[in-house]
Amino acid sequence: MLLLAGCYSNSGVYENQPAASDNSQAIPSAPAQIAPTEPAQNTASVVSAPVQEVIEKEIKIKGFAFDPKTLTVNAGTTVTWTNEDSAPHNIQSDFFNSKTMSKGGSVSFKFDKAGTYSYICGIHPSMKGTVVVQ
Repeated sequence: MLLLAGCYSNSGVYENQPAASDNSQAIPSAPAQIAPTEPAQNTASVVSAPVQEVIEKEIKIKGFAFDPKTLTVNAGTTVTWTNEDSAPHNIQSDFFNSKTMSKGGSVSFKFDKAGTYSYICGIHPSMKGTVVVQ
């Protein structure tokens, strides 16, 4: 690249001046002003779904027996076993096996399909019960 510089004045003195080049950079202008906008309006609507009734039934464990021994419920019912004995109990079956419950403890199971469900206490196998789901 060849740069030529120079300037002639009437005073007879030469001054060195940089020559213009093709690599000159433009000076950035001030950023454009952005006008504030209105916030978007929420156009979503709330649709309420039908409330499903929660059906719950309880089986009490007392006197080393399930009360009631046989419980009939509709499909979708949640059954809760509550231990009222001072001895620990649990629920064992082909459909559900619970933790061991101390006095006051409880476990729940939701029955979604029709059928007859037999269960025992795994700690005291002579304790037997049945849930019939329609």
